[in-house]
Amino acid sequence: MHGWSSDLVATWIATIGFPQYARSFKEMKIDGKMLPTLAVDGGRRLGSLLHITDEAHQEAIARSIIALVFGVGAGTPASTHGGGAACSEC
Repeated sequence: MHGWSSDLVATWIATIGFPQYARSFKEMKIDGKMLPTLAVDGGRRLGSLLHITDEAHQEAIARSIIALVFGVGAGTPASTHGGGAACSEC
C-alpha cells in the first residue's frame, strides 16, 4: 500500500464505494504514503484537504484506511492489484 500511486489510491477509493471522491484523490496526488495520514481524527482531514463534507463518508473512508493499513478487512482493488503477504506494493 505504501508504494501505491495516486491512480491506485483513487481506484481503491472507488472500489470501497466512494467513486465520487476518486477524482479529488487523484487531483490532490494522494498516494499510498499519504493515505494513512487521512485516517487521523476519524477522517476529519478528508474534509479539510479533500472537501469531503459528509461526516459519515469521512468516518467510513477513515475506517477503510485503517483496515487497509492494519490488514483487517478492506482489501486492495482486485482488478488492479493482487495483494497478499508477499506483495511488494503493500
